Amino acid sequence: FINTAYGGYDWEDTTTISATLVPSKRGPAPAYQDVVPMEPNIQETSGRSGQIATFQDLLKSPNDEKLFEYYATSQFALIDVNGKVREIGPPAIYDDIEVSPDGKYILVSRIRRPFSYLFPSFRFPKNYEIWDTNGKLVKHLLDTPLIDNLPVQGVQTGPRGYSWIPTESATLIWAEALDGGDPRTKAENRDRLMTLAAPFAGKANELLKTQHRFQGRSFGERDGLMFYYDYDRDTQRRRMFMTNYRNPATSKVIVDLNTRDRYNDIGQPVTKTLPNGGNVVRMNGDHIFLTGAGASPEGDRPFFRKLNLKTLKTDE
Repeated sequence: FINTAYGGYDWEDTTTISATLVPSKRGPAPAYQDVVPMEPNIQETSGRSGQIATFQDLLKSPNDEKLFEYYATSQFALIDVNGKVREIGPPAIYDDIEVSPDGKYILVSRIRRPFSYLFPSFRFPKNYEIWDTNGKLVKHLLDTPLIDNLPVQGVQTGPRGYSWIPTESATLIWAEALDGGDPRTKAENRDRLMTLAAPFAGKANELLKTQHRFQGRSFGERDGLMFYYDYDRDTQRRRMFMTNYRNPATSKVIVDLNTRDRYNDIGQPVTKTLPNGGNVVRMNGDHIFLTGAGASPEGDRPFFRKLNLKTLKTDE
């Protein structure tokens, strides 16, 4: 059975599915105890001050912890089209698992204890590793503690947002804050993008810096094309850039727009799935295609347009 608490299943190539399964030896669920506690409710403080937002549906007791761990724990596996299942690594709370485009490595993120009663699970401690396809550790990337002192509208310090570049064999890309993750801190650049290629033995390379907070990336299907976004909290403007990630000496601004300006929204790039399972922006010569709701004073007018990557002009 597929465990969709975290994960699910995805095609890795034309013959293989990756999936998070219910562990075969999971056993019965812990008994739910709602009235009479069986042990003390203990919470610890690190001694640091921090801002706490209000969250709903949090863990409330040791019994909740046991139930969360029971239902969220899964077994990662690769399944071929003939139904053969190959389990990889031990059962764990896999927050994210991503096989490299060449199929040789696995990027793994696991939630670990101690859990928190004040923050949701995406703030829990995690560890990030690269495995081979037999589940053997290739490189330990990072251990993150409970994220309990995040500035308002800020981001965590250190690496965040690990993923594979879909058009490379096995190259990781991620973002790092240069301002301590705090938007109130004055900084020439708020973030930078880093890369690290297999066999992951050397130091990571800085790809580029963003003036404002980095907000995502996507890749074209060829020519090293990469689109990325940054966001200025103070002006509420979001910019879309285009660059060649293999030689990022220059970046072009495609659009610079207030996030509330729906009338002039350029749209979202149309994507396609590569044979290796990666998702990339579809290209047709020097053009990509964009779709959007097409907000206007007369109502929404959905559009499909093409963007010339050399002139940055659009045609509908």
